[in-house]
Amino acid sequence: MRRNKKGGLNLSINAIVVLILAITMLGLGLSFMRNIFGSATKEFEEVGGTVKKQMIDQMKESDKVFDLSRPKVELKAGEDTQIFIGFKNKATVGKNFQLRQVEASRLGETGSTNRTNVFNVTTAGVISMEGTTTGLCGARTDSGTEPTDVVEVYLEFKGTKTKVAKGSVVVVPINIKTTSSSNVGSCVFELKGDSDADSVGTPDYNKIVELTVDVVS
Repeated sequence: MRRNKKGGLNLSINAIVVLILAITMLGLGLSFMRNIFGSATKEFEEVGGTVKKQMIDQMKESDKVFDLSRPKVELKAGEDTQIFIGFKNKATVGKNFQLRQVEASRLGETGSTNRTNVFNVTTAGVISMEGTTTGLCGARTDSGTEPTDVVEVYLEFKGTKTKVAKGSVVVVPINIKTTSSSNVGSCVFELKGDSDADSVGTPDYNKIVELTVDVVS
């Protein structure tokens, strides 16, 4: 009887030791994963910050009022990425800058009809597509709804105005997204901007940059 009690006590001690080891290993594993993901997030933020700083410095030295950090991007189906658009205010007063129109064209897909859709953005940041034609390239603002399943490649950007002080450059992100069913081909986006002086409020609509998104196999 005493031997059984001793055996049971040994089993209990062994079980406690195993449990402590399991909890310790779990804690170490969670800490390891947290460090990995934390480092990846930090590196991504640092890269984004570096790109923005370089873009601001370059635009300050150039005559460009609108510019993209990358005018051409390659993605595989289901992949996303982020680029930046810069607004430069060369005026002597503060101005509001805004993307007001995106013209999206699909090129190079075998067996498909090339289509061009035009997306207009109101001063309040609401986006709408001209007409009822659907296509494989689209756009939405950060407060809009997801495009329909027909759209395979689309841009997501800030729809409202961005305040830029006189002589300054402001950089904002544009997300580029593809669906898992995206076919090989290219989307060409013509982004048309608008700026106005606060005291005047007259838009000019003459700032245009072009972005090409290639979906590769």
